[in-house]
Amino acid sequence: MYGPGDDTSKFSTHVLHSCHRNDPVLKLTAGEQARDFIYIEDVVSAYDTLLMQRHQLDTVQNIDVGTGVAPTIRQFVENVHRLTGSSTELIFGALPYRGNEAMHCLANVAPMAQLGWHPAFDLIAGLKKTIEMEFKK
Repeated sequence: MYGPGDDTSKFSTHVLHSCHRNDPVLKLTAGEQARDFIYIEDVVSAYDTLLMQRHQLDTVQNIDVGTGVAPTIRQFVENVHRLTGSSTELIFGALPYRGNEAMHCLANVAPMAQLGWHPAFDLIAGLKKTIEMEFKK
């Protein structure tokens, strides 16, 4: 998940701040990992739906919260770069993947859809709102 005011140690926040500051260089992996990025307001909305619909759930049940779309890390970074108007040089492939790197993380959104929940923000809309709230205060 990502959004304004998030911890600066997180990848998404690091990329947003690096691009916004126009850091000279941002070293990255090749960026082929796919991630189901979800905007924080959608997470809150999903939790609200789960609480309101808890009578329809098993006592113990794992339910993914996500968008059901998994852009690559490279796509995420390139979108941030473009939306911030950054001059930061993106160096994909400068860093190795971690030894246990998950290459494809995608939420199964069918259970949430059955409860009537759908994300309100796609990646671009979520990034635009994050940038607006984080940097144009």
